[in-house]
Amino acid sequence: MESQGVLSAYERALELTRGMLDAARKGDWDRLVAQEKERSIYVERIKMLDPDPMRDAKSRERKREIITEMLRGDEQIQALT
Repeated sequence: MESQGVLSAYERALELTRGMLDAARKGDWDRLVAQEKERSIYVERIKMLDPDPMRDAKSRERKREIITEMLRGDEQIQALT
């Protein structure tokens, strides 16, 4: 998968993480679970399609930012649940 496609998958996973956090804040557990399932599909795709780090620095930095924000969101979701 080209780096732009991989980054798009990371961006979608981040959007879902943000949605999960919003659902957890609102106590919308059904939405949280649904988005968590959808995000896990993207994460599995990313693992298969992006086994090696991206070579260009800009893409690699954006990937790092996305992962960092997703981890922060997961920590907040865990605290809320």
